[in-house]
This record gives sequence, structure tokens and C-alpha cells, in this order.
Amino acid sequence: MQVARAEEEEARAEWWICGGASATWTRQVKTLQDKLVSDYLRSGVVARSPLLHEALPRYLSRFLSSHERALAMQEKTREFDVTARLAGYYRLPLSEAAALRYPERAEVLEKRGMALFHMLRFRLGEERWRNLLRAYSETYRFRSVDWPDFLRLAEAHLGESLADFQREWIDEGALPQYEILRADALMFDDPDTLGMDYRVTLEIANRGTGGTPVPIYLRTERDRIFQTPRIPAGESVVLRLEVPDRPLFAEVDPQGWILQLPRYMPEAETYAHDYRKVEIWERMAGR
Repeated sequence: MQVARAEEEEARAEWWICGGASATWTRQVKTLQDKLVSDYLRSGVVARSPLLHEALPRYLSRFLSSHERALAMQEKTREFDVTARLAGYYRLPLSEAAALRYPERAEVLEKRGMALFHMLRFRLGEERWRNLLRAYSETYRFRSVDWPDFLRLAEAHLGESLADFQREWIDEGALPQYEILRADALMFDDPDTLGMDYRVTLEIANRGTGGTPVPIYLRTERDRIFQTPRIPAGESVVLRLEVPDRPLFAEVDPQGWILQLPRYMPEAETYAHDYRKVEIWERMAGR
């Protein structure tokens, strides 16, 4: 384990020297991450669920790096967007997806399995996520463990039930499809500051299934604001915010936490993500 850590640090040093992800660095880190995750989770834990035995180590090996540039790349790649041609398979419960033929089975289970832990990490937050992994390896070292055991441990760290998470993402196969329907701002005089304030209205719809909490991002000239509403399938929510600085744009899940389906654009005959990020349209009060 110490040797692996030393080698990983050497690989990270190469990142800094090269100023990017060189092919050598990528190969080294992937190999070393797999070893670290294997040592950390697999050596003493007898995971009976494919989610814990395969998807969790694979997810951790991909997202183990805390390097600033690596995190920036993760935020931009949308690793867990659904391949549109396989959308019907992603809507299957995981137990049914496991019965698919190759290659559909491999793609759906790999991406959906890793996305499951990515969404759970978002639900818990970084500190509780790390504490969960530590407790998991300590509690079940040299013991067999299945998915319900892991979920109960996650609930204990979150402090609330994850029954909705289990129902939507395991039992039913949720697949949301978010769209910003409205994004505008009303400018008005603020007598306290003698300046302009803005009343922002955002309307976001879920054209797909499931209702997991999703991050909505509002960018102003000086601030970054996140709201995390729960948007049930087939419904929309309206967010109203008052901000002191000019709003620039709104975006659904800019860091790619939630597994979702891109929207089909008939005019382009393709699937696109543009509707997830829109500029704010503004007007003066009374006009």
C-alpha cells in the first residue's frame, strides 16, 4: 500500500511537470488507482452485490484524483449522460438490465452503476461521502456485504431515509430529462442601496422520470448561486430569487451529478444539451 501511494505521488508529480494529462500519467494513475481501490475496498470486504464488487471500485478508480485540473475535467465531461440510442435500456430496473445481452448490458450497467454512486455522493456531500467509505471498509472488513447493508450505512451517515433513492434508481430505473423553460429577470430600483436589484425567475421541467434533487445554477456578475429542488416526473418548478448583481445565465446540473437523458432536437435530428444552459433575459420594472 505504501509503495502504491509513493508511485501515485510520482505519477501526480508528472502531471505537474507536464502541465496536463500525458498518456504516461493516464496509464500510471489508472493502474495505481485500480490497485489503491482494490487494496482499500476489496481485500477484506466480501461484496456480494455487483454494484459493490464492480461498480463502486470502478467509480472510485475514475474519480479518485482530487487534483484541481482533474476535477475541472470531470465537471466538463458529463461522464454520466445517457447514450441516446440506449435510453430504453436505461429505464429498466437494474435487475432487468443485468439480463441484457452484450454490449448493451456492459454499457448500461457500467455507466448506470457508476452514476448511482456519483448521485449518492452528491446526496451525501463530500465529507459524509468520505466518512461512508471509511466506515464501509472498517465495518465490513473480512465480512460479506450486500447492497441493502451499504444503503443502511449510507442512511446512517446522511441522517435520513434513502428509500426514494432505492425506489427510483434501483427498483424502477429513473431517467430524468431536465429543461429550462423560462429564465428572466426584472430590474428595479433598490431604495436602500440607490442601485438596481434583480428579481430572477427560473422555471425548470423534468420531461423524463424520477424526481431526484437536482442542482440548479445561477451565475451573476459577482456571485454563484445553487438551488437544489426536487422536480417530479412530468412536472416543473419555479424558482424566484432576488439578487443585487446582474444575472448572466442559468444552468441545470453544470457539474454533471445526475444521470439524465439529452433532449432530442427534431430540427437538427440529434440529441443536444443546449437547453440546460440559457442566458437570462432581463427587463425594467414597469415595461
